[in-house]
Amino acid sequence: MVNTTVMKISSGVQKKYAVSLNTVIAGLCLPTLISLPFALNAAENIDENDSSKTVQETAEQSEDATMPAESEAVIPLSPEQQEKIQQALSNREQYTQLINQLELEAGADAYRPALSQAYMDLGLTLQTLEQHDEAEEAFDKALQSVRISDGLNSPLQLPMLQELYNSNLANADWEGADVYAHLMYYVARKSFAAGDERRLAALQQMGNWKLKAESENLLSEYSNALGSAIETYEQEIELLQSMPLEGNNLTLATLYLGEARLKMILAQQIYDRPLTEYQTPGRERSTTTTRCFFVRLANGSVTQMCETIEVPQLDFYTVPNDMKLREISGNLKDIREALVKAFTLLQIEMEQVEKRDELLAEMNQITESYNTFVTEHSM
Repeated sequence: MVNTTVMKISSGVQKKYAVSLNTVIAGLCLPTLISLPFALNAAENIDENDSSKTVQETAEQSEDATMPAESEAVIPLSPEQQEKIQQALSNREQYTQLINQLELEAGADAYRPALSQAYMDLGLTLQTLEQHDEAEEAFDKALQSVRISDGLNSPLQLPMLQELYNSNLANADWEGADVYAHLMYYVARKSFAAGDERRLAALQQMGNWKLKAESENLLSEYSNALGSAIETYEQEIELLQSMPLEGNNLTLATLYLGEARLKMILAQQIYDRPLTEYQTPGRERSTTTTRCFFVRLANGSVTQMCETIEVPQLDFYTVPNDMKLREISGNLKDIREALVKAFTLLQIEMEQVEKRDELLAEMNQITESYNTFVTEHSM
């Protein structure tokens, strides 16, 4: 039997979000892009001089070549899509010509803002055409131009980093996307004070990316993506806590909820780990012991006999289970504390009501995930 503490929290702010942190458990029991379709019609060249083919064979083959298979049926573009593509093709040529002209005129001023903006516009146009490799090259040139002219930590590079992140996602280059998610937060942290919305937005985007990467196993198992994201949230919370609370209620509540969401994923990961990961190297499953007993011989005398038997070592099974239990329990405790802290901050927020209510709804969602985890795993 497990002792539990049930704690309900009701919002005095808005009744529709007066949801409880149900079943807050004190003890635990562990049982053992959309891509834009291009209608590209390829014209087959028919060799009119091939006398080995009849006119009928040639016609049939030509018809077959121009008719896509059912599994490869091309979805026709809408007039709006066709217009968008045509405009992007025209823009691509214009921006390419502009870049050539600017580079020719630049001379020693090769990294002036006009050139970096032209590369940025070209990259956005190439994204529209789904030419993401070429778009990455354009964004990278814009990025290098800004870094050289404004410095390695200039916030002016954030738009370029954002689009490089987007193109890497579109190309399913998960490692590249991870790099740019980290770079955006790094630059934002260097450029903006704790509590600044731009800094918070960069951190949230990195956190959301880590959630996606972990839930879909997109990164290397050695990347520790979730652990590094949680550590970053904790550092940001600690920094913000040292500042005056006034005006930072929603920012701090957002950080607490982000930390709780990440730790929910971590709790599930811990639960799914095999007990073998917690076993102490060198610990044996069993050991030998000597058991002695007395027997009466045929002549009536009594003698002692001993034998060596193998017995299981209970620590081999109980210690890993206890270690795993403590790790899950610690994460669930952190989640509860983060939710309570976020809830307390949201209760006293009376100015930004719309944003407050969004965070209360998010808190409700995380609370439901917590309760589902606890219920499904009988904790």
